[in-house]
Amino acid sequence: MGKIVHFDYPRTVCVNRKCTEIIIVDDQRKVDYITKCHLHCYLRDVEQECIGHSMLKDCHAINKQTGLCHECGCSWTIHMHISYEYETFITFVNIDNTNSQSVLTSIDKHIAALREEENSILEVCGKLSQFLKKNSITPYNDEILGYIRYFISEEEMKRDAGAKNEDVIQGLKNMIRQYENEQKLFNAVPNENTSSMDLKIIHNEYELEDIFGLVGKLYKLPINGSSIQQQVKELKENQWVANEKREHFVEVPFHANSSTIMQQLKNIVSQ
Repeated sequence: MGKIVHFDYPRTVCVNRKCTEIIIVDDQRKVDYITKCHLHCYLRDVEQECIGHSMLKDCHAINKQTGLCHECGCSWTIHMHISYEYETFITFVNIDNTNSQSVLTSIDKHIAALREEENSILEVCGKLSQFLKKNSITPYNDEILGYIRYFISEEEMKRDAGAKNEDVIQGLKNMIRQYENEQKLFNAVPNENTSSMDLKIIHNEYELEDIFGLVGKLYKLPINGSSIQQQVKELKENQWVANEKREHFVEVPFHANSSTIMQQLKNIVSQ
């Protein structure tokens, strides 16, 4: 289980191995960003948790000539903005172990249900990615694979520190293959086996109602649905607060109201 803990200010952190360390929390290994390169960063239009976002080149911590961080010396391309941390904690469940076979059966069923939800999440992510790619005003950068590769890097760091997580690493690599195969299906020529929903994506006929339906499908997942919905809600609220803090109101001198530039600005705003 886990929860989101918001920061008072967005942070620029480095994800390079030398700028992170493995800490143990509740007997679990966790990656900690020990190098907080810029604690109060209010750059506009920086996507949260996007490694190497182009706007980070303008962060106060980054040298404009070299592109290297003043704090850690690493390239801006391995930095990211974070505005929260996700704290995980262990939940203990009382299990009647008088019948070991029933316990194992219950665990197997739960694992199977989790894998089924994993497939559903990847499927929805693939469709949302295709929709954004076809409808984005600006050049679209699919960050899902980048996130998964970064998670693999984190898990490899934990493994090097003694964690027995080869299954986790292999599972993440399988997710990459599955996601890439999903994208290939959307880019392939449709045939008689192509579903009506996939045809909508291929021909760019997706409506907003379809997108809301996909998101709603995630929210209805029996195990992870409520958690996904809560995280999306908190991330939206956090983004709103961050944007609000970036706004600055400037009181202009009284005589500026009659200036030529101010009159032109008023005309533009009133149109």
